[in-house]
Amino acid sequence: MVRLVTVPLGPDDDLLRERCGPRPVFVVPGSPFLRERLARAGIEFVESEEVPDDETLVVGPSGPVYELAHLIDRLLAPDGCPWDREQTHASLRPHLLEEAYEVADAIDSGDQAALVDELGDVLLQPFLHGGIAQGWNIDDVARGLLEKLVRRHPHVFGETTAADPEAVLRQWEAIKREEKRPESALSGITAGLPSLTLAMKISKKAAKLGFEWPDVTAVLAKLDEERAELAEAIEQGDSEHAADELADLLFTVVNV
Repeated sequence: MVRLVTVPLGPDDDLLRERCGPRPVFVVPGSPFLRERLARAGIEFVESEEVPDDETLVVGPSGPVYELAHLIDRLLAPDGCPWDREQTHASLRPHLLEEAYEVADAIDSGDQAALVDELGDVLLQPFLHGGIAQGWNIDDVARGLLEKLVRRHPHVFGETTAADPEAVLRQWEAIKREEKRPESALSGITAGLPSLTLAMKISKKAAKLGFEWPDVTAVLAKLDEERAELAEAIEQGDSEHAADELADLLFTVVNV
């Protein structure tokens, strides 16, 4: 019987050598990433359509996503791409934000070909982060996501029920609060959001706790009040006070 060995995701050559053993292994012709992966780990292999009994056949996880993982490993190898190899989580941050906005543009335009292309650029980002990380890889990211999705969909994978999308969202938020144990009502809001988006998130959180104007007329009255306070601060020449009042004015605008 042929012994099957699957190549692990990530650049763990020791694990691959341990799985393959000391003898030369077999691979099916036409697997360039697999051949290169074995060669990089210093593992002898034979390309053949026929594998004798008691020998080892090495296979890679199938599909483009797995090929992408191995391609990223190759780019980050010692003899890989100099640009990719010098990246850090921090240096990749602006690229992730830019690619996300380009996906949004493609969605707004209705251009499906552009959407496929831009989603590919976004998909590249977690694979790069997983490749340069110390102590974890893209496998850990996917595993954590799978576990989270199962936990937060008990109406699908468990015993609870959710009759409509609103019930699903309430259940999701309740599970999230239980998991993260927020220190305050505003915990979980991402500080790195664009300012107006951040203000809207804070306002929505506050509204859930009852801090909300009764109607738009009340918001407009508050807007007039904040505008008057801003004008007064400007007239007094107090730039610091004016900045604070401008922030209050913008926050009120978000609530209109």
